[in-house]
Amino acid sequence: MSIDVYIKDILEPEVLPWIQRGDDFVLKEDRDGAHGTSSQNKVRTWKKNNNLKFFFNNSQSPDLAPIENCWQPVKSYVRKFNHWDPEDCKELAQEYWYHGLKQSIINRWIDSMPQRLKYVIEGEGRMTAW
Repeated sequence: MSIDVYIKDILEPEVLPWIQRGDDFVLKEDRDGAHGTSSQNKVRTWKKNNNLKFFFNNSQSPDLAPIENCWQPVKSYVRKFNHWDPEDCKELAQEYWYHGLKQSIINRWIDSMPQRLKYVIEGEGRMTAW
């Protein structure tokens, strides 16, 4: 995802309405470059101009970011096919994302957060089995 896409497709239509409503939240992001990890770029400026509170989580940490668990099933599905063309690969990933990845599985990963946090605390911040 590019910086421009993140602003146009995520921040403006999805996050800005929460800010404008006065919702009290902090946006948790991984360290994807499109999230504005450098101190001087369009995303950082957008966040500052819109008073968005945010923090960067440990990148690619399935311990504290359940979304990371979602990528492995998609990758496994796509690998079953010959997908040398980028568009074919994208279509296969979307096919699994929309039809193969069940909301009940995602809900289990989210519901596991209290236990994950407990494991991280007990492990003094080291990676867990997640």
